Amino acid sequence: MRIAVVAGYAPSLVNFRGPLMRAMQAAGHEVVALSPPDDPNVAGKLRDMGIPYVPFLMRRKGLNPVRDLLALNAMRVELRRIRPDSKN
Repeated sequence: MRIAVVAGYAPSLVNFRGPLMRAMQAAGHEVVALSPPDDPNVAGKLRDMGIPYVPFLMRRKGLNPVRDLLALNAMRVELRRIRPDSKN
């Protein structure tokens, strides 16, 4: 099963979701991580964990609805490209 883990802050992928993603990998799942590119070190740490990292543009403190829609669309495009599995 392919699973996408999405975070609004890149370091949380490693700091808080890292153990969960490792457990999913150990269970035989393919895990892909997505977040805004807040921290340049995150990509390397995820690579070391064997987890592909996909950055997408998003401002965490954004108040502009147009930019928020653009961020939502960027995430949607990446999720369609990654094609995580889903239960119907």
